[in-house]
Amino acid sequence: MEATEKNSSGPVPQAPVAASQQTVVTLRGFLVGCLMCVLIAVGIPYGSMVIQGTRLGLSSCTPAAFFLLFMLLATVHILLGLVKRDWAFQRGEFITIFIMMMVATAIPTRGVVGMLLPMITGTFYYATPENEWASLIHPILSDWLVVYDAPAIKEFYEGTSGPSRIPWEIWLAPLLRWLAFYASLYLILICALVILRKQWTENERLVYPLVQVPLAMLHESPPLWWTPLRVYLCYSQEVY
Repeated sequence: MEATEKNSSGPVPQAPVAASQQTVVTLRGFLVGCLMCVLIAVGIPYGSMVIQGTRLGLSSCTPAAFFLLFMLLATVHILLGLVKRDWAFQRGEFITIFIMMMVATAIPTRGVVGMLLPMITGTFYYATPENEWASLIHPILSDWLVVYDAPAIKEFYEGTSGPSRIPWEIWLAPLLRWLAFYASLYLILICALVILRKQWTENERLVYPLVQVPLAMLHESPPLWWTPLRVYLCYSQEVY
């Protein structure tokens, strides 16, 4: 009788959802990831072309993504946790941010832009009477995919004598067309990865060596700062 009364008294309260069951992609993680991508898009070309510093834009091992992940773990994450533990980043947010940074690191240098800009201009700038590119290659190029303006191409490679504006009316159209192509390419790659994920991860159990470093940084074991610092130093020695 007592059991019946307990069952009829109302719905049984649900247990709180475990942290591991929380949504991986959150709005905060996405916004921080976008901010880091903007920082990478501006910082990597500036570091490699202007100050000619450490090459953080390698498309294979993406050192910029590892460096920024370490900085987030060692500074912002710890400070937020000290103010209020619930404010600290979740593991899923870090994974989202890191994936976005890995993709962004390969775009501004060798992955996309480093090859695209010479590809749409180099055949004109490096054309000489000896290689006969003007007669052999230029006629078969699509004018909507390359930059044909000779003064703009020369300024791109040699610079200008003084302050001048970027001729966006010449560059914008081909760059937007290539943007559509690369956006489609990345979408196709993501769809292919979704299709192959189960086979690679569950059946073949691939270990994905490149992601072992960030996963080790995100390992929840005290002290909070020691694991990311140790892993980052080991990774730096291997890369540089």
